[in-house]
Amino acid sequence: MLKIVADNAIPFAERQFSRIGDVHLVNGRQINSSIVEDADVLVCRTITKVNRVLLHDSSLKIVASPTSGSDHVDLDYLNQRSISFCCAPGSNARSVAEYVLSALSVLAEQKAFKLSDKTIGIIGCGNVGSQLRDFARTIGLKPLVYDPLLAEASGDNEFCELAAIQRCDIISVHVPLTRDTPYPTYQMLNARFFQGLAENVIFINTARGEVLDQTELKNFLQKNARAMAVLDVWENEPEIDMALLTRADIATPHIAGYSMDSKLRATNSVFDQVCETLNVNELSDDNDMIFQPGEKREISLHHNQPDIDAITLAILASYDVRSDAAALRHVLEDSVVDSAAYFDDLRNDYPIRREFSSMQIALTKQTPSLRQKLLNLGFRLIGSD
Repeated sequence: MLKIVADNAIPFAERQFSRIGDVHLVNGRQINSSIVEDADVLVCRTITKVNRVLLHDSSLKIVASPTSGSDHVDLDYLNQRSISFCCAPGSNARSVAEYVLSALSVLAEQKAFKLSDKTIGIIGCGNVGSQLRDFARTIGLKPLVYDPLLAEASGDNEFCELAAIQRCDIISVHVPLTRDTPYPTYQMLNARFFQGLAENVIFINTARGEVLDQTELKNFLQKNARAMAVLDVWENEPEIDMALLTRADIATPHIAGYSMDSKLRATNSVFDQVCETLNVNELSDDNDMIFQPGEKREISLHHNQPDIDAITLAILASYDVRSDAAALRHVLEDSVVDSAAYFDDLRNDYPIRREFSSMQIALTKQTPSLRQKLLNLGFRLIGSD
């Protein structure tokens, strides 16, 4: 019988992996060398650093991480030990892009500006960045994309230089954390970058905290009162910068990609890869087998609303980022003694959040433009044609 050690905060991990082995659930920050010593498979999140220190005495065969990135894993060491690795890039792309749309909808409502008047600079055009680019076009934002690797590989003139991104009204970061690459992203957004931004820019980071110099971001925000920041990721998580949290307009505990739909896709993806590696004839459960019929998610939109107003209502009815931001703000209260533990608890006990595709929208009178935009965003439409 295979022994499988799995982070107890990974949804559906026990359900799926217990079909092929004996699953031992452990807090991700408590996974250590003695726990994985006799394990065959490790299923972990980014909070578990997978390296020589963890695995030196283990007989592990596979590391499976239902995450989009691999910066928490020493891939060279795994290769030396012939330990297979699998992850789930792209599984949370829609969830992160929906998070960004929710944050922008909130800010547009609070600050009384029109998203259709804005340009959005997207740094990184992989799974998340390309999804956000498509969403931006749907709601009337004008996207500019910076991705030097893709630009070189494709020769596509869609891509721009970083200087053009700096002139955008909104900047959203979607790059993996890399160091020894042709275009390293570790602290790529530094003093020089922030000095080139508009004083009223909206800066969004849902990638990794280490892709920017947080001190320089704080300095920029302190000098530019009209600038806004949406931050979901932080340097030194879970020990986050309280001064930066206080200044951010929207701050959340690294949950942008935490829709239940994305978690299921990620777990399913690595489960299927593990089964393929082990030559086990099992397939993961699909959404319909796991999500039980519950409270109906349905709203009505009236035909006399401008498209963007109707879309904003639909976005915030599906997911309003303010609830997650309010939860993290509580860390500033005197009653919270251990801020790092509180940050982890918010992630580990994250409430069920569904994606746009689970929201049904009844249009009292459908207009072709609004109908198509809602469909492009992934909503399900019901009602008259």
